[in-house]
Amino acid sequence: MDFNQEDDPVPLDKMPHEISLFSPYLLFEWHPEWPARRSAKRPQGGIVVQTYLKKAASRLSALEHLILELAIERPVSFYEIIRVHPGRGAVLRDILIGEETEIEEHSGSEMMRPGDVIYAQIWILPEVATFGRSAPIPIPPDRKVEIIKLRAQLQCKIKKQNRELTAADLTQYTNEIRAVYIEIRDAMNTSPKLQNTDGDPFLSHKLHFNIQSAQSALDALAPLAVGVAKEELLDEAEWAPDGSLRKIEPGSKRETRCTRAGRTPSWAT
Repeated sequence: MDFNQEDDPVPLDKMPHEISLFSPYLLFEWHPEWPARRSAKRPQGGIVVQTYLKKAASRLSALEHLILELAIERPVSFYEIIRVHPGRGAVLRDILIGEETEIEEHSGSEMMRPGDVIYAQIWILPEVATFGRSAPIPIPPDRKVEIIKLRAQLQCKIKKQNRELTAADLTQYTNEIRAVYIEIRDAMNTSPKLQNTDGDPFLSHKLHFNIQSAQSALDALAPLAVGVAKEELLDEAEWAPDGSLRKIEPGSKRETRCTRAGRTPSWAT
């Protein structure tokens, strides 16, 4: 509920791909007593990682300590893919603060495309930068406008301080940033709603017609087959024993069917 910032979120078992974001959030950020707005102080991590550090901090190596610090303190932000080196990595730019980072990402870089946006956290280690966590699906470039709008909103929050946004600011506003990701994610997973110019939804209808005969249907509908002579339509006709027209069913380029009297005809060109 806290991750999705709503009272009735979609269950995780219906969005299993989100585990790559939810698990790090649960381990490193979530705390049942924290307010929605973070303080400007250095992040301390959620209740799970705090409890772990109290019990195991003395047994961790320097690298393990660094990884936990990055998981707690590095912001989760929106990164635009600038250049890709398939099989090796990519150059990413943080859309919110402008920071560029070259990451090492072997398998993931095979599917990256310049211009796409990734909601992710980057760990900058002594000899390599890599993803600490990332959303499973890249955000297409046409959704970038929503992120730029977020950037403007965050800049307004620090306007009185006469400075640019920093990584520390993004950590403070992590909930606002995640809320924009969730809005984009849900919009990408929602089918578009078709409607007319008045805003009314389109409704599907099936029409049934009772006809006197297949011949009368042909006479009435043949002019709709533009560029096709009536005689051509009869090339694949099926005739009744008394010589009357039973039905017509042309090939793959045009599907035109006249059924017997009392049946439903199906016409398509």
